[in-house]
Amino acid sequence: MLSMNAADLFAQAQEFAKKFYWGQVIKICEQGVAIEKTNARWHYLLAKAHTMRFDYAKAAKAALLGRNCDKRFANYQQKWIARESSKLFQTIDPEDAQDAINIQTKFPSQPPEWWIACYHKLFHTGAVAQAYQAKQRAAQIYVDRHELENRAPTVTYVRALVLLGAYRAAQRQAAKLAAKHAMDGKKDLNLLQLSAYSAIASGAGKSALNVLSPEGEGRAFDALVRGKSVAIVGPASTQERWGEEIESFDVVIRPGITSPMPADMQTTLGSRSDAVYYNGPDEIDHSDKIRELLQNNQIGMAVLRTPNLMSSGVYSGLSARLNSTIIKFWECDFGLLGVPKILWDVLKFSPRRIKVFNSDFYSTPTPYRDGYRADEKDNIRKRTLARHDLIENYVLCQHLFGENLFEADPKLEALLRLPLGIYLERLGVAFRSTAN
Repeated sequence: MLSMNAADLFAQAQEFAKKFYWGQVIKICEQGVAIEKTNARWHYLLAKAHTMRFDYAKAAKAALLGRNCDKRFANYQQKWIARESSKLFQTIDPEDAQDAINIQTKFPSQPPEWWIACYHKLFHTGAVAQAYQAKQRAAQIYVDRHELENRAPTVTYVRALVLLGAYRAAQRQAAKLAAKHAMDGKKDLNLLQLSAYSAIASGAGKSALNVLSPEGEGRAFDALVRGKSVAIVGPASTQERWGEEIESFDVVIRPGITSPMPADMQTTLGSRSDAVYYNGPDEIDHSDKIRELLQNNQIGMAVLRTPNLMSSGVYSGLSARLNSTIIKFWECDFGLLGVPKILWDVLKFSPRRIKVFNSDFYSTPTPYRDGYRADEKDNIRKRTLARHDLIENYVLCQHLFGENLFEADPKLEALLRLPLGIYLERLGVAFRSTAN
């Protein structure tokens, strides 16, 4: 049984976890582990906190310690060791790591988790094309096993089909699973999104988004964009003077800004921010700055990914200026990034026109303009991008652009017209140029 001191600490850690203050959770859990090394709950919460901070190696270590304390943590341990475990990758020769064919020849019987670990390691070193081959190998093994055993469809199975580009098969399996969920009275957002993505990639166009109807807090966003012209302005460093054109749109939406647009950048980026999308770490680490931007009317609406923060007191008195992400990707295993996620949301509300500016899908060594995420280390960014799927993001936007559902600035238009292989080559060059 926990001592009173440890019990108080654990309760405090849980309260910080509810508010998504993961740095504080880690500090408290480290104190708790020092007091009670064999209590698995400390290791579990510590693993979760490290996971939310994108430090999978530490998460795996904490989960392994938790597993040693309590075998019920085996699944949690396996999940994160599969993501980022150097142990699974130590047997691979560095030269072979650049050649996915050699890897498959030398290690033909490894499980999907092993290939996902390969994906993360290869991705981080800049071998992007090879990384995706490893990820597809994991998906193929899972699909083969699933079909050999004649299992009922699952969300993971649909996800694997999407990774293999088998979009029509993914649609069919998603429909079967959705029918079963409907009979059971369930609604799985992850499944709905995978189904919509597969339909779009199969050429269904905007109609595929109809399955994702806005509810509740989506109405404020609806009022903002329906029937309007919308500029989505990404963070890339293009140096093009598009500010005047951006300002001509009815609504300007940006990802992740934590300060007013600098005066010397307004000729290239414009000045307005009618809505700003924030990710989980932004909401936690920069909540004071976001609150100040709202109070000073420097942004019109903050779109949050963690709805709990809306009622946590952090934004007390500003609830009318908040909106949770229309489709809560943070709760789903569907990794759309900033600009594609905004585009995905906006399209559902029938704007009159959409144009995307300043987005390069991380295909250049400088994916961010000066001052944007200045404190983000390159290795952390790569871990974050590996969790999301850049191919999914790129392919989705290619299809939406091909269906004339949005316009793009000239540089982005040229990028979206590239074959996927060329995009991956550019991505690899950009990543290797910033390797650390």
